Amino acid sequence: MFDPEPFEFLVRLVVVALISFFTIFALYITRRLKTSVRELDIELAERHRVEAALRESETRFRLLVEQTPGAVYQGDLGEKGQCFYVSSQIEAMLGFSVQEWLDDPSLWSKQLHPEDRAGVLAAQAHAEATCEPLDSEFRMVRRDGRVIWVYDQSVVMKGSDDRVMNQGVLMDITERKNAEESLLEVNAELSHNLKELRQRNREITLINEMAASFQTGLTIEEVYAIAKHSCARFFPGAAGTLFRVNLPQDIIEPVVHWGFSSARNNVAAFSTNDCPVLQDGQTHVAESGHPSHCPHATDGFTAPHLCIPLIAHGETLGVLSLQSEDKSDVHMTPAKQQLAHTVAETTALALANLDLRETLRQQSIRDSLTGLFNRRYLEETLEREVQRAKRGQQPVGIIMIDIDFFKEINDAYGHEAGDAALRELGGFLLAHIRQEDIACRYGGEEFILILPGATLLTTRTRAQLLRKELARLHVHYEGRPLNGLTMSFGVAVYPDHGATGQAVVRSADMALYHAKQSGRNRIEMGWSEGADPGTALNGAGR
Repeated sequence: MFDPEPFEFLVRLVVVALISFFTIFALYITRRLKTSVRELDIELAERHRVEAALRESETRFRLLVEQTPGAVYQGDLGEKGQCFYVSSQIEAMLGFSVQEWLDDPSLWSKQLHPEDRAGVLAAQAHAEATCEPLDSEFRMVRRDGRVIWVYDQSVVMKGSDDRVMNQGVLMDITERKNAEESLLEVNAELSHNLKELRQRNREITLINEMAASFQTGLTIEEVYAIAKHSCARFFPGAAGTLFRVNLPQDIIEPVVHWGFSSARNNVAAFSTNDCPVLQDGQTHVAESGHPSHCPHATDGFTAPHLCIPLIAHGETLGVLSLQSEDKSDVHMTPAKQQLAHTVAETTALALANLDLRETLRQQSIRDSLTGLFNRRYLEETLEREVQRAKRGQQPVGIIMIDIDFFKEINDAYGHEAGDAALRELGGFLLAHIRQEDIACRYGGEEFILILPGATLLTTRTRAQLLRKELARLHVHYEGRPLNGLTMSFGVAVYPDHGATGQAVVRSADMALYHAKQSGRNRIEMGWSEGADPGTALNGAGR
């Protein structure tokens, strides 16, 4: 018979076991759930922390990007590269909005300056091929057409799909470039000014050298040579001519020239009335390409040329004419013109000083009334001529002349009339002697002629011709003729009548004295020192 109690016990036991199992399982599950909940809370907390940190980082990055002086960008490389991101600074920099940059891949290359586009694209192609960073400066064109300088610095990255991108910063450096250009201009100007200063110092040195050389120039030919040499150094790229005014003939004539080829060296003398520089006394400047009608220019020379009057002490002495030998030379620069004026002034002063020295020298050796050499010059010249004649074994003729009854002329007509007679006689003698002869006023109404190379016969013949021509000389004073003007002559010759110049003059003086004692208006021959005057005079012939 079946006993239900063990079975019930077993069932109860199983139920208790199941209840215990499920209780334990429930406790386990509950514990696991509590653990998972705690872990989830921790994870959520960490995630919130990370997200907060990320948001903070993004905020800081955004602030950093917004405070960056340039525009931050990211995109594909290449002329048609797509832009993924660009900061808002791009609009202020180039005038295009962020969205326009994101929508138009070609906008970048279109805004590159035409002169810089090829170089920028080549640099990007090189970076795409080598993944090297980009670091360059170039120009871009804003929406409004204004050109700015930018500095582009970026890194190049290659993704897993071999896609090459770059990200970097584009900064406006226009002010810096302008400052650099200004600095370069200032440096260039300083360099130019330094070069000009060195050139001016060199020119001042040359001017001083020229002025010093002029001081040593004793003749007009030396002054001309110094001017030619100096101008060739001052104006190495120019040709020139120095003209001198010839007042007696009323012409202006070239005295020295430099830099001209023989084919073009054909400047000749011309009338002062044909020279515009002499007419108005002003500098004339002609630029390149303007044919010159000035007679200073050679063959109507169309290269730049400059003509400056040589004026000193209020007197125009000549003209300095400069012409560029290179027709490509655009103009005579102000510096060249100023230098040319300085050279002209220095040359004019040198010529004026030389004229003044010559005038003073002439005043010291010439008689102011007659224009003949004075006694001082006679004494300096006579012995020199005698020594020259001695070396060449040549004679020297001496003619001494005296106006007869000159005191009576002064008494009858006045001293001014006597001066007029002396002036007329001085002009007469100058007109009737050879170029190598020397006419001097010995003192009062006495004159001496020195005739180098003249023998005794020649000297006497010359005296006879002078006496004959003097008889035809008519002197007037205030419209009245000075009648009865006659001359007495004494003739002597070196070495016949003396071994020195003074000895020959004394011999001619004694002969003149004898002519006046013998009735005047006659010629007497001198005698040698130590000879008997009576014998010598008797044999001299008259």
